[in-house]
Amino acid sequence: MSKLLGMPMLRVSRDVVSLRGQLFNYTVSCTFIDVCCGAIPIIWNRQRGVAGNFLSITEFASCLFAFNIVRLTLGFALYDHGVPWALGHEAMSGVAYFMVWLWLMRQFDDPIARFIERLPLRETQKVVA
Repeated sequence: MSKLLGMPMLRVSRDVVSLRGQLFNYTVSCTFIDVCCGAIPIIWNRQRGVAGNFLSITEFASCLFAFNIVRLTLGFALYDHGVPWALGHEAMSGVAYFMVWLWLMRQFDDPIARFIERLPLRETQKVVA
């Protein structure tokens, strides 16, 4: 995707890329494999068979893979356009992790998600003069 966006990224080794001379090392969290493995207990449904659960996990992992490619590409594009790495990649990674967690909680009827959804919304009251 970086080439489609015109970013001059080069693969230096199996886990290192270069963008305008700056080297970036891919780690486990860059791949979202930690998110995928952490989601397995949430996705697993004892009422489905092994094949059904495997299919659900495979579907989730495929979508997560695509989401992660977009996340990484956007982070590199922001960095390439002058946004600091801490904001363009690190902060956005935190937001991405949180978005996946929220999606998982909503999809699988988690008690924490139900609690959060029941919290009363504070409405601002207009003061009539």
